[in-house]
Amino acid sequence: VGLTSGVTTVSAAVRHACALVNGGVQCWGSNSGGQLGNNSTTQSLIPVQAIAAGSNVSAMAAGSGNTCAVVNGGVVCWGDNTYGQLANNYAPGSEWAPGPVLIMSTVISRTVSVGTIVDFLLD
Repeated sequence: VGLTSGVTTVSAAVRHACALVNGGVQCWGSNSGGQLGNNSTTQSLIPVQAIAAGSNVSAMAAGSGNTCAVVNGGVVCWGDNTYGQLANNYAPGSEWAPGPVLIMSTVISRTVSVGTIVDFLLD
């Protein structure tokens, strides 16, 4: 519902899915670990905004309980962080809104494919 134009990528995981829409990210489904990125843990059967349109998102991918996106050449992730998969140096738990990944840089995102970065972060 509501994704009738501007969608360039869709990524579906076990319990949620996300779409890259007009340079932003919208997600829907389970949100038990904050994987929808809307600063809550309430599930949504329709897309909710994780990153605003026009934010220069160039890629994103959904993992089983988290999501990552490439924004302006850097990486942001949100959702389940039980095993430190968000790479943000925070204690295990969940991050309910997109936050920066500390181990990535613009140089890395330009020297390997976006899919490789996102796959690495979600493994």
